[in-house]
Amino acid sequence: MQSETTISERRACSLVGLSRASMRYQPQKAAEPELVERTKAIAL
Repeated sequence: MQSETTISERRACSLVGLSRASMRYQPQKAAEPELVERTKAIAL
C-alpha cells in the first residue's frame, strides 16, 4: 500500500490495523539447524 501512495509508514499501518513492528520484522535464521530439525521431529 505504501509503495503505491505517498502516505507514511505510520499512516499506512494504522489504516490496515498492522503494528509497525510487524511491518518491519525480519526473520532470523536458526543458529542451530540440527536442533530445529530435531525439535520438529519430536513435535510430530
